[in-house]
Amino acid sequence: GAPEPFVRGDEDPNASPDRPHDPDLLRSRRRLLTRAARGAVALGLAGLGLRALAQQGAHAPEPDVHEGESLQTAIDRATPGSVIRVGPGSFHETVIIDKPLTLLGSGYRRTVLHADRSAFRWSGLPREQYVVGGINVRDTRDVTVAGFTVRDALEGIWVSASRNVLIRDCMSCDHDSSGYYLWASQGCIVERCDGATSAVGFYQGNSVDITVQNSVFRHNRGGRVPHLDDDHYPGIGILMGNMSLGCTLIGNALLDNLDWGVGVSLGVRQVQLIGNAFERNDVGVFVGEPNVRLRANAFDGNARLAIDDGGVEVDARDNWWGAPDGPSGAGPGSGDAVTANVLYRPFARAPLDLPAAGPRDDPGPI
Repeated sequence: GAPEPFVRGDEDPNASPDRPHDPDLLRSRRRLLTRAARGAVALGLAGLGLRALAQQGAHAPEPDVHEGESLQTAIDRATPGSVIRVGPGSFHETVIIDKPLTLLGSGYRRTVLHADRSAFRWSGLPREQYVVGGINVRDTRDVTVAGFTVRDALEGIWVSASRNVLIRDCMSCDHDSSGYYLWASQGCIVERCDGATSAVGFYQGNSVDITVQNSVFRHNRGGRVPHLDDDHYPGIGILMGNMSLGCTLIGNALLDNLDWGVGVSLGVRQVQLIGNAFERNDVGVFVGEPNVRLRANAFDGNARLAIDDGGVEVDARDNWWGAPDGPSGAGPGSGDAVTANVLYRPFARAPLDLPAAGPRDDPGPI
């Protein structure tokens, strides 16, 4: 079944009848962002359609699209730069966005898109022209998608050959492949989102300057992906691969993923992980490429390893390893284990304050 929405505040986001409330889990999600990280985030958000979100005000305008009407028709009729407001309800279709615009749902709990899989096509096409997502952003720029849940696709939200795309306050779950998939794109941000119960929560490949922040990726299970050479993916929260450059993860929660919380592989360069929480994954972070930098992250309860170095040196200083005496394995302490090429000193001797993660019920006003 579909996961329960991630809950902000004092409730355990993973509480369920068979998983009792865990107050310690929320205490691991407290506030930490360096001044440098805040500055980078502020610069990255400029010009990404936030003005349209902010102008909603206390009284939202009448939706442009109501339940039972077509999102794609509204997109096709929209002029570049339009804001399309979508009312509450369930929508059963696959949409393509190929022009600058804002697609604004009524909140991820209220506006749900179930993908129409009969509209998918990929055979014989270059990857930039695939239609495999519930929402497909293709060959465009300056697009904002906010306030949706997307379900039942090959890829939840698929972004290809696009620039300056913002995905905010969305939940994407129950897909064959990824909750969010960015390919051959630049300057994109995924913020305050939830990617759950898919093969992979978030994937980026062949992309430049991608930021993922204040989001949660949980219970991703791995699986076969028929449109990508029939590969079988491990269960990963965030996977960065295929020659990407400039990848920043800030303030995310990587929880209960079958294999890795984060994976870095296949020629990725300039990767930073700042202020993320890794809990109850098999491995917190797998690093298969050099020059990966981790600062002020928290590792706790990862079954085999906090970090698997994959044979390369990993700069992982000033992190919390789940115990005051540091990491176990190649480390001296009793916390989560690290392998031999992980540079873990100095390390935090007390739990860190980390940012809240996950979507807000209402994507505006900002």
